[in-house]
Amino acid sequence: MARMDGRTVFEWTNETGVIDMFLFNTEDYECNSKVMVELSGKPPLPLETSLGYNQCRWNYHTQEELLEVNALLTEHKIPTDFLWLDIEYSDSKMYFTFDKKAFPEPEQMLNALVESDRQLVTIVDPHCKHTAPVKADTSEDAQVNEIDASNKTEEAPNNKSSEQIEKSVEEVEPEKVHYLTTEAIEKELVVRNKDEELFVGDCWPGASVYIDFFNHRAQEFFGSQYLKKEHIQSNPHVHIWNDMNEPAVFVNQFEKTMPKNSIHVVSHYVSTESSDLIVDNFEHRDVHNLYGILMAKSSYEGLIKRDICLNGETRKLRSFLLSRSFYFGSQKF
Repeated sequence: MARMDGRTVFEWTNETGVIDMFLFNTEDYECNSKVMVELSGKPPLPLETSLGYNQCRWNYHTQEELLEVNALLTEHKIPTDFLWLDIEYSDSKMYFTFDKKAFPEPEQMLNALVESDRQLVTIVDPHCKHTAPVKADTSEDAQVNEIDASNKTEEAPNNKSSEQIEKSVEEVEPEKVHYLTTEAIEKELVVRNKDEELFVGDCWPGASVYIDFFNHRAQEFFGSQYLKKEHIQSNPHVHIWNDMNEPAVFVNQFEKTMPKNSIHVVSHYVSTESSDLIVDNFEHRDVHNLYGILMAKSSYEGLIKRDICLNGETRKLRSFLLSRSFYFGSQKF
């Protein structure tokens, strides 16, 4: 924006050549807000308890630690509605799982919170742990340095015997495979690279694949995880924090996100009255800002179905969902 010859001049640039723009010809804030909501959707009323004090930190590493905090909050009469669990609650950073050593009885832990009139929030990210090594895309588009994230072995110190070395190797646990990764790959619900092969990026678990939320089937698949009884997230006292959903990719040195030439399968219905799907491929550069909102949409719709179907009853409950990535219309979820 600049002033030129007494005029205000705006200039926009867009890498893909497409710009969607809404102009509001009024300085009335209330009017603008009303029009914005009409265009992008109304936010639901927030869960009442979410308006209270929330206790969150990086990180509570054990069930014992979280329950100690819960007890101290009660002892010191600190009104608290939600306690949050960041990524370390999970087994090897695989979402919808618990580290059984650190959190041996998650249901018991949740019951203790509920008895204290508190609820739980767990983090769920869009990347899924993969076992392949990560190598950065070295194309000009990706603008990244090549990084090999495969396991590296160090030369054994001289003061260790061969028997000690062999024993230490035997004690190393095999690489864990996330069921979510296996299913998503088998059903072709993950993002692909520019060669239309599996895109493997790097995030908290290390090598990771990414759910392709532009694919309608991927949205349904991801949302259905909140209904599975074996997941603590199926409990109505558990709420969700969608993080790292820009999406974040550590191996991309410059932009910390997917290479712009990554491929998404964008599926949508022909109309609101039709069950027929149209499927197109788009590069990430075309749709980057929409990734986070579609993840939030997937989680939101899954939580709504969870709470309606709870214990065979028909109950409409409001859930709490926090998304790190936000876009025009995110308030609907």
